[in-house]
Amino acid sequence: MFMPHLLKNTPGCPKANWTWLDCIDLKEDQGLEFDEYEDCEFCGQEKIRYVHELKHTDWPHVIRVGRICAARYTTVSPAELEKHEAILKNRSQRRQRFPMLKSWKMSTKGNHHIDYLDHHILVVKKSNGFGIKIDNKWGTITFSSERDAMLKAYDVVVKRAAAGKNA
Repeated sequence: MFMPHLLKNTPGCPKANWTWLDCIDLKEDQGLEFDEYEDCEFCGQEKIRYVHELKHTDWPHVIRVGRICAARYTTVSPAELEKHEAILKNRSQRRQRFPMLKSWKMSTKGNHHIDYLDHHILVVKKSNGFGIKIDNKWGTITFSSERDAMLKAYDVVVKRAAAGKNA
């Protein structure tokens, strides 16, 4: 069946020499759920969690495709694309396991705390939810669950570590 909205069927759309830009995990990076995942702009493959962004000098915008189309239309090997996706999968799994780490301790006041990536994280039960303190700085957001607070603290600490900051 001919589907004109797909780039592979679009006249003038380049079929080779695209440049790979990045791989994005729609669940972790954009907070989307399975039913919100994107379809490949080139072939129409549905529900792609790991989206590869490509650009071409003869095309007006960046496109978002799955791994197979990224391998087909760029010079990046399928193994290299799988490696990028594996990094994102591992990152997601580390994040999901963070609230269950055995190194979380309970303070005498009944609050969970942990030292992680050279930062001290404290999750405190408040009357309206949970708050976080990283090192000596309180966050301004209240979370509905302790797990949500722990995940946000993880995101902040990992982002700081990646940026090389000790703030």
